[in-house]
Amino acid sequence: MAIARERDNKYKIIVKEPIELTFSDDKEKDIIQTTQEYTKVLESVIREYPSQWLWMHDRWKSKPN
Repeated sequence: MAIARERDNKYKIIVKEPIELTFSDDKEKDIIQTTQEYTKVLESVIREYPSQWLWMHDRWKSKPN
């Protein structure tokens, strides 16, 4: 879900299809697959409204050495 500002100070609520979670014997693979699906949806909204992208959570807390 996302919100985009449109002209005349109107807002558009964007709701995408739910992401299907994968549950298998390989938990690490499931996490990677779900994260990739989430990122793909997020990227599609950012590409549609690039000037409105804002991320307030420190998603990448650790930095590579």
